[in-house]
Amino acid sequence: MKLPVLSPLLYLILSYMFLLTSATNTCSPGEYSTYSDPSTCKPCQAGYYCPLLNPNLPAAGTTQTGCPPGTYMPYTGATSVGDCLKCEIGTHTSAYSYTACPKCPHGTYCDIKGMSEGTQCPAGTYQPNEGATSIHDCLTCPAGTLHPLPGGYECYPCPDGYICNDPAQTPIPISNTTSSGNFISTQILSTTVKSLKSPIVIQVETCGTNFFCVPIQNVPSRKF
Repeated sequence: MKLPVLSPLLYLILSYMFLLTSATNTCSPGEYSTYSDPSTCKPCQAGYYCPLLNPNLPAAGTTQTGCPPGTYMPYTGATSVGDCLKCEIGTHTSAYSYTACPKCPHGTYCDIKGMSEGTQCPAGTYQPNEGATSIHDCLTCPAGTLHPLPGGYECYPCPDGYICNDPAQTPIPISNTTSSGNFISTQILSTTVKSLKSPIVIQVETCGTNFFCVPIQNVPSRKF
């Protein structure tokens, strides 16, 4: 007597069911096991939670899942994402599976619970410390300095030959002519303004040989 031949579709379904039941475990929520030792259940690790894969299956099993960004889990045995704790004000987590929340980096502030990244301080301000909790912790750049990008952790001196009336704006070049209309030679320099994200390069011009710049008058004067 010939044995019945299984259709390809039925074969795939039976194979999938076998793999599904064999890959799961019988651990309770808050526990997990490894594929190399599925019969041994361990407490869910800190930074993770272990829910049931599918409570409708006879052998549902559990899986270990990292707490999402903005949260952390310092204890073992968590059973759901609801057990993950929100980061406190002034801290954040930018990835999964944290057991504690590090302080917000300098140049930013974290003013609400559960932040996955800090909010950058506005252009023209800076924040040299970690763990800032408010936009009011962002300090205005002192006179004669600037930071035209958000996320600054320090301010930079106004380049030679330029005026910095607004620390949030790029420098304003001083006029290159004398009152008689004679042009002076200039030298192009580069200065890098650092920020939390990516740096920018500002091209600046110096006043030139035998001249000095008077910011009040906005014109260079000859040295005698």
